[in-house]
Amino acid sequence: MNEKREILLIDDDATSNLINEVVIKKSNLFNSIKTVIAAESGLNYLLSKPDNLPEVIFLDINMPEMDGWEFLDKFAELDTEIRDKIDIYMLSSSQNPDDIIRAVKNPFVKDFLSKPLKLEMIKRKFE
Repeated sequence: MNEKREILLIDDDATSNLINEVVIKKSNLFNSIKTVIAAESGLNYLLSKPDNLPEVIFLDINMPEMDGWEFLDKFAELDTEIRDKIDIYMLSSSQNPDDIIRAVKNPFVKDFLSKPLKLEMIKRKFE
């Protein structure tokens, strides 16, 4: 890996976060993983480090207080200097076709990935 790459995981499920961290570490494609358990914490993290943003966000849909859709609405309000540097992937256990269509149609979402995250998925997307 030639450049520093950071990924931000936003998911309220501790087990999912643990699995995702293990898979991401095994991929050797990211050398920094930050995990937050609330969408609002994810937004605050982005605003706290505008000069050193993560390259990728894995965003869950169903979370208490602020869900993934609300995160995307708030993300849309951020400066373009922030938005343009980050690729967002919805990473969810939702199999609702409406969620998948909504995610793919969102201009800030690169793709919809189904949980659980697998090594092959990460390598296919980021190698």
